[in-house]
Amino acid sequence: MNYVTFKIKETKDGQFVLKLHNHHQQKVYETFRSKDLDEVVSKLKKEMEYRRRLMNALINYAPVIDGIDRLESKYQNASKETFPDGWTDSLDLYGAYRKELDKPGADLDQERADLKELLDEKGPEWVWQNRQRLAAERVFIREF
Repeated sequence: MNYVTFKIKETKDGQFVLKLHNHHQQKVYETFRSKDLDEVVSKLKKEMEYRRRLMNALINYAPVIDGIDRLESKYQNASKETFPDGWTDSLDLYGAYRKELDKPGADLDQERADLKELLDEKGPEWVWQNRQRLAAERVFIREF
């Protein structure tokens, strides 16, 4: 299991050091140093809040990661697909994963509308390169 602990130590010169101990790597890292203990404690609180949010995000995103694994197993040749030059339907940018969106009860017009926002913001090449994750997210949202 990969876990970390934090410690605050006072040095001989009167500074306080925030240290992170990564138990998996068996390494200790100095993350912050100051003569002001309150400043070091504030930094520790920020680090702990960041790690709490990160863990919540990972826990909540786990079903999408499982979906990515399922898609990878089901569509083993999808990574060999080439970008669909001259695409006319934005759903073509999902490549083989489009089949996952073409399920009974799916609102393909809504899928296209949602995808349009990404296309406007990131562009078709970005959508193509991220199609596996995007399809897994769409499936997760639909089944939620």
